[in-house]
Amino acid sequence: DVGMQDICEKALVDKLKELNAFVGVVVLMEVATGEVKALVGGRGTKRKNRAQNRAMEVTYQPGNVFSILSTYIPALDTAGMTLGSVEKDEFYRFSQSGKKVVSSGKYRGQVTLREAITQKLAVPAVKVLEKISPQTGFDYLTNMGFSTLVESKSTQSSKKSTDIQLELAIGKLNQGVTNLELTAAYASIANTGIYQSPRLYNRVVDAAGNVLLDNTTKPTQIMKESTAWLLTNVLQET
Repeated sequence: DVGMQDICEKALVDKLKELNAFVGVVVLMEVATGEVKALVGGRGTKRKNRAQNRAMEVTYQPGNVFSILSTYIPALDTAGMTLGSVEKDEFYRFSQSGKKVVSSGKYRGQVTLREAITQKLAVPAVKVLEKISPQTGFDYLTNMGFSTLVESKSTQSSKKSTDIQLELAIGKLNQGVTNLELTAAYASIANTGIYQSPRLYNRVVDAAGNVLLDNTTKPTQIMKESTAWLLTNVLQET
């Protein structure tokens, strides 16, 4: 959509100036269909052929925005937890590595999951993922279309590296994720729990109208409608 694209191009430039930043991307997607209406993979005029598109070709560490997808969706969906369930925000270490879970500011003590989400608290997110298991969180993320997550790989030191660990709760990943896939995953919450693969085109036809490429995608219910409703409600507070 040329009009939407122009708006997003301008909005990105304005926001980067406001933040005194250089790099940024925008993905605008219709949640019900997966159709990408606008996509800005970098600032300024695009003069190169096959230039790197930061919105869909570059991975970033998602940080706390990942906790909704990796932790709270499966917790509400399968573990019998509610937004009123309570966890304690306190000094805490990862059980696997023993490293301290970094908190933003002072610890808040007993908080509900609703408060943990709206205040972006790291420790409660890690505790919740520990209860439901990193494997469960990883499986949910796989169903959300993330293609850059690492299930298992060997490193130069012959150790195994994986994203199936508690750091998944706070978006600390081996390779990170793309903005396009992150947008599509969040769109499934707004779409009553139905995931639609992001689409940059619907079909390609020749001069006679024959369909050469058909990009029809199949919607998938990846969470309960009630889970999507609860998270849509709480995310309006953040």
